[in-house]
Amino acid sequence: MDEEVTYCDFHSHTIYSPDSSMKIKQMLQQYVKKNISVLAITDHNTTAGLKTAHKTIKENNLPIMLINGEEIKTNCGEVIALDLNEEIKKGLPLEETINQIKEQGATCIVPHPYDFYRKGLLWNLNKIKMPFAIETLNARSFGPLNYLSKKYAIQNNLAQIASTDAHTYMEIGSAYTQMPYSTTKEEVLKNIKTKKTICCGKTNPWWVHCFTSYRNFKNKFFKSHP
Repeated sequence: MDEEVTYCDFHSHTIYSPDSSMKIKQMLQQYVKKNISVLAITDHNTTAGLKTAHKTIKENNLPIMLINGEEIKTNCGEVIALDLNEEIKKGLPLEETINQIKEQGATCIVPHPYDFYRKGLLWNLNKIKMPFAIETLNARSFGPLNYLSKKYAIQNNLAQIASTDAHTYMEIGSAYTQMPYSTTKEEVLKNIKTKKTICCGKTNPWWVHCFTSYRNFKNKFFKSHP
């Protein structure tokens, strides 16, 4: 990997998401091994794991920049907020969720918009009344769905993001966003807003979803996540 650029993953899940099996310390160590230096933890409808993640990075002197995030389920699909100060509740109308993201000065990313099985927002993108980026390479989406997302982004002049959407260790590093070398959170977010991003990587096999389905089942009946 080129030292003159920065590699980022803006969509990942820890054990604080009921469908993820990744423990925070091991997850962070794996990202470091894959030379990903900017990471957003975006657990489903919670920011509960972020304090532990920041503490783990500091105590272990890990060379990774952590951006506070959350993947939020609205009444008509999911959005990602980056650089949050406070958790946003799930289930709100999309417009209200977007207003709360704006009020916090956070950055909005639309994940897997064409993936209806996973709450894509395609038919409601016109309700997002703020600048946003779009995932055009989600490593858990099927290729044609990513192609349609990329086509939409180009047609509407939107910033493009590549993310693993990792729920298991094996997915880390499969997809990532490349941008000009950045040493601060402000530089990273500015590169998104000014569309200085390149999508890199590939999709993962379809069967990675089996692990999340099993994890959801286990947590539903045995309550094993934090």
